[in-house]
Amino acid sequence: MSLNGRLLKRLDDNMNERIQKLIDESTWLHCRFGEGHKEQFNKEKFARLIIKECLEQVLDEVQYQADWKLADAVSKRVLKHFGVKE
Repeated sequence: MSLNGRLLKRLDDNMNERIQKLIDESTWLHCRFGEGHKEQFNKEKFARLIIKECLEQVLDEVQYQADWKLADAVSKRVLKHFGVKE
């Protein structure tokens, strides 16, 4: 079983619905004539979706507390940590 298959199997056993939705958004069927259908998983898209989801959760909480400077600092730090260019 491939790394993606093992990861998906492990996640299947104990993930919440949100993680499953992100996996679904990152997976599609690849069809080739004579070869049938093959599921493709886009690791980069999944990583981007996870980062986005994490940022949204943190920023929602920080903004709720009306600390805009902290919200900006946290978002920049998370993006930098994952190597995302602003």
